[in-house]
Amino acid sequence: MNEEEKLNEAKTRIQEKMKDLEHLSHEHLLIYSAVITLELLDRKLEGTELPKGFTLEEYAHRMLDKGIELGKIFQAKINSDKALQKDPRQKAKTYIHDCWMVWQEEPERYEGKASFARSMLNQPQCKDLKSQKKIEDWCREWEKDSHPPS
Repeated sequence: MNEEEKLNEAKTRIQEKMKDLEHLSHEHLLIYSAVITLELLDRKLEGTELPKGFTLEEYAHRMLDKGIELGKIFQAKINSDKALQKDPRQKAKTYIHDCWMVWQEEPERYEGKASFARSMLNQPQCKDLKSQKKIEDWCREWEKDSHPPS
């Protein structure tokens, strides 16, 4: 196969890969191309050889495949985050966390987690929550996160 035929084959394979990317945002496409470019540039600058059995073109395609896979994971996370933002319980949790942070600075406000949780359930911002235990669990989680093990 001569160079022109290789180039045409590469163009065809790239066009096929681009079909996989059509549904993704412009930002994701930029990330993919940046990752691929940096990886290939890094290898070229370091004089690192490509993995055995790969041409530069094949390796670029492999990286593109990885980029597509990574992009799908990012997109799923973004979609999940959007869904959580619409969930009124998540908004209530954010409000409760803010109140918890204030409580940590002013511990005399509540006798303990149970008292804090009962108070939160009475707040209008928390009307979609029902479980005092869940709020107490969040408090334990936040305590654990704010005091890393030594």
